[in-house]
Amino acid sequence: IDFDAVEQLLEGGDAPAKESTGKDRDRDRRRRSRSRTDEAEKQRRALEKERKEEERKQKQFEDERQKAMEQAKREDNTVVVMCLNHKAGEREIYEFFSQQAGKVRDIQLIRDQASQKSKGIAYVEFYLQEAVVKALACTGRPLMGVPIRVQASQAEKNRATQAAKLAQAAPVDIP
Repeated sequence: IDFDAVEQLLEGGDAPAKESTGKDRDRDRRRRSRSRTDEAEKQRRALEKERKEEERKQKQFEDERQKAMEQAKREDNTVVVMCLNHKAGEREIYEFFSQQAGKVRDIQLIRDQASQKSKGIAYVEFYLQEAVVKALACTGRPLMGVPIRVQASQAEKNRATQAAKLAQAAPVDIP
């Protein structure tokens, strides 16, 4: 059955001659085949784009998770040092804790914004958890003639507070 000829008759056109029908039919088939191929290609591209977007989101999520875990580990390896001599600088604090506790990673000395003088408080970050335990044992030892107080940095408490804030901010749908 010549479906193209039947379609032309239904549309009100006359049936073309046999020779032109064969050529027209071949041309129409190629056109339909190309359009189907183009549709399949568009669909394939859309799926590929969707897959890449999903991979990008997954990678971003993993990166954020890794960063949060690294930040939590750093916070766990940090102590707060109070009652510091106001003349004590990062170098003196670094040398004291390097000798008494272990390898120091970072020191944040809290200063007055206007005068840049020490407020007598510092955060000391260590590479290892064992150094944190040794640093906590330094409470009462003198640094530049003044006994210091060393406390853990309450990182767990800060994370719990942050998690509670996030839980309150995010709406929960309960069916």
